[in-house]
Amino acid sequence: MLLRRWNAQDHQELRLKAVKSLGRIALRLRNAPRSPRTE
Repeated sequence: MLLRRWNAQDHQELRLKAVKSLGRIALRLRNAPRSPRTE
């Protein structure tokens, strides 16, 4: 039971990290069209 609980908590943390990284990528993609050739 303890192991299962820990796995759930760890999974939540991983999900939060993934959401943050996806948010950063989304921001980059949003800013890209405004300045297409400014990399």
